[in-house]
Amino acid sequence: MHSSGATAIRSPFLAAHAFITVVASLTFQTPLIAKNEVPPSASEQMRIIALLRQYAATYHEYDDIVYDRTEILVEKSSRSKKWHKDFTDTATWMEHNGQSFHRTEGWNGKPKWKPGVRYGGTDLVKALAREGTEFAWDRWEMRRGTRCAMLHYSIDEAHSRYVLLEPSRGQAIVPYQGSVCTDPEGGTIWYLSIDITQIPAQFRYVHEWDTIYYDQVTIGTAQHVVIVADTQYAEDKDGTILRLDYTFRNFHKFQADSSITFDAPK
Repeated sequence: MHSSGATAIRSPFLAAHAFITVVASLTFQTPLIAKNEVPPSASEQMRIIALLRQYAATYHEYDDIVYDRTEILVEKSSRSKKWHKDFTDTATWMEHNGQSFHRTEGWNGKPKWKPGVRYGGTDLVKALAREGTEFAWDRWEMRRGTRCAMLHYSIDEAHSRYVLLEPSRGQAIVPYQGSVCTDPEGGTIWYLSIDITQIPAQFRYVHEWDTIYYDQVTIGTAQHVVIVADTQYAEDKDGTILRLDYTFRNFHKFQADSSITFDAPK
């Protein structure tokens, strides 16, 4: 997202597909569509959207937290119905001073934290608060045992900051759309999807889409809303589909320790 000097949202697929993963251990219940419920009035919809925008504007990733992140790479050709696993990895990660670090063992056997690629979910949420993001009512849904408002949103090319980047084929800012499920009383986001179809012809992929799930967890003595899973897809010109799922679990507060070594980002 290179616009107004802000941090760009970048496609995870156009850099390298070695990170693509699948959720294997986390099962989500299909949300229940609240039947026979009339849509809220226009003024009530505006109130819900205003709360959502307010929540998105202040959303941030928490620093000094530790968690386990699992990645599994699979792909499926246009001629097959089966997914084939290419890669899997589980590692302990930490967010510290705006950087992401993954845990390794130092030469003395003590934990060492090496800088890694920061998971980029924050910009997708903050985009919902920006001028130019359009919303439309979809339906009521039951998620996490509570009624949530499902909204459709769209961001045109003029207001988008989503950057598709592929070293050998350049980069482009593209429009995108999706759905967001929000708490009608507080604006909290529990589900967010992204759908990108207007991709310039020079890129490898013709369609990318993404579904992100949030939940409330206890970190230290406080409750925080965090991403617990993210499933990403990309389809190329030959019809091959790549699937990348992250699962995040075992969240806890990082306690400062002089025996922990941080490698400086390169």
